Amino acid sequence: MSILDQAGWTPEAHTLVEDLLAGPSGLAVFDFDNTLIRNDLGEAVMYYILFQALLRADLPQFWDELRHPAIADEAIDRLRQIWRSVEAQGTDENEDVYLGFVDGIAPLYGKVYKHSGMGEAYRWSRILFGFQSEKELQSISRYVLDYECNQPLGQSELPSGLTLPRGIRVYAEVRALLKELLVRDWDVRIVTASPEAIIAAVSQRWGIAPEKVHGMQLAKGPVTGPDGETQELLLPEIIEPMTVQQGKVDRLLAETDQPLRFMIGDSIGDSELLQLAERAVLIDRGDADLAAKARAAGLPVQSPFPVPEAPPPDSAYFI
Repeated sequence: MSILDQAGWTPEAHTLVEDLLAGPSGLAVFDFDNTLIRNDLGEAVMYYILFQALLRADLPQFWDELRHPAIADEAIDRLRQIWRSVEAQGTDENEDVYLGFVDGIAPLYGKVYKHSGMGEAYRWSRILFGFQSEKELQSISRYVLDYECNQPLGQSELPSGLTLPRGIRVYAEVRALLKELLVRDWDVRIVTASPEAIIAAVSQRWGIAPEKVHGMQLAKGPVTGPDGETQELLLPEIIEPMTVQQGKVDRLLAETDQPLRFMIGDSIGDSELLQLAERAVLIDRGDADLAAKARAAGLPVQSPFPVPEAPPPDSAYFI
């Protein structure tokens, strides 16, 4: 008799997780974005900060940190000029100009990704999360998750042509696996490239304590605004290791000396953890090279799990 319904699992992956659940407990690691959920909460929070004018573009440090070899200095200078116009009149009175600012800054993450790869893009994104109150960032994360779970799956397009995914769905199959592991006293952790504060704010909805979430850590420190007020904020400064590829392994080993019994992830950012684990499953999101390497290493390659396009009656369906 099966412990887990096969549902959307491929036969090979289902056999692996069934064997896992029938055996002794141990350490299991889950990636978060596009592993526990369809789509990316970290990116959704990043775009929420941008569209809601929560960026700290009023700070000179923001513009210093924004620069990158993938981004022309002239583009940064143009954006700063637009921001000055917005700042002078306010976003409410200058909404069209601010949307032009958004349309200019939103594609920069993709430019860095294309130029320098996943790890560097995540590092660059720190500026979009930096200069925020940690408490406020956590509140935003919870709001965005609930909001996106209740949106139809789809895309929105900016005038620049950049398309942003809309909607988040919890993968019911992965949630059920995680629940069964917890019932069997596994040490279940999330290791993610998204900011730790964002994912830790919602991890208990999957039954995982915030301290079992290991992600991008931003330093904290005093920041003095243009009004002279000083606040303790997250800084655009990463506390190493950055949790991508080998950095995910390094962070996990810094947190626990247990052998990694199981890992499930979806991207090249998870590749080293997938290799480290005794058993692992790759969720295939179209990276043919990564899927081929996984198969060559004997890892099951799982198709993305089916999810409803429209919000289900109970969109959250968490543990």
